[in-house]
Amino acid sequence: EGAVKIVGRREDREILRDRQLVLFNDVLVIAKRTARGLKFKRRLDMAGMTVFMEEDTGGTQRCFCLKLPSNELVKVLAPTEAEKGSWFTAADDVVATLAVKEQLMGIAAIQKMIDKGEIDEGVLRDFRRERKSKEPVVEATFVLAIVEQMKDPVMGLVIKDRKHHLKTYHRTFLGSEAVGWMKTHLHLDSRHQAINLGNALLRSRIICQAPREKDAPFQDGPMLYRFVECVDNARPA
Repeated sequence: EGAVKIVGRREDREILRDRQLVLFNDVLVIAKRTARGLKFKRRLDMAGMTVFMEEDTGGTQRCFCLKLPSNELVKVLAPTEAEKGSWFTAADDVVATLAVKEQLMGIAAIQKMIDKGEIDEGVLRDFRRERKSKEPVVEATFVLAIVEQMKDPVMGLVIKDRKHHLKTYHRTFLGSEAVGWMKTHLHLDSRHQAINLGNALLRSRIICQAPREKDAPFQDGPMLYRFVECVDNARPA
């Protein structure tokens, strides 16, 4: 939350309106501060929004822009260069997180349709053929981004060597911890949604069980998992 100026136009000149921004997990609220408190002016859904820098307002370099799915442009002037950077980063992170959530939910929904036999046989054959290839089924930047966040040594999952039935499995994480992480960092409504995403990552061969159990679903519990790319290098040098 913070005070900014919204850049608008009146006739042929640019005007600045004092506004208060409040950023939530999926929306940005624009309000006006009055003697009685904040007066709601507008709500902007962050999904599908584009955030970028703008360097030309009154000779300053403190602007960033929000481009809505309707192509409407909202130009924001921050009080300082540092605050512009903070707002830009926060808004961009929300947009990126929502994109990841939407795409991963789409993957889970498609996989569910496949499991129920609701997808055309031709599409299903292509999907199965792709699954047998050397590359993961899902090769998209949003998946790579979320996987990198999950592997982050500070903000990500606890990835370490663990024992199961007297055998050590290297570089693993717990299913329950992954569910909690996805629910928190992707702002999901329930652990069930996170389990669906875990199944999507599992069936797309981005993660795997350790030890492996054929066709076993992703579990919100003490089951061990690891990233497929880690399997070949699981043993320490």
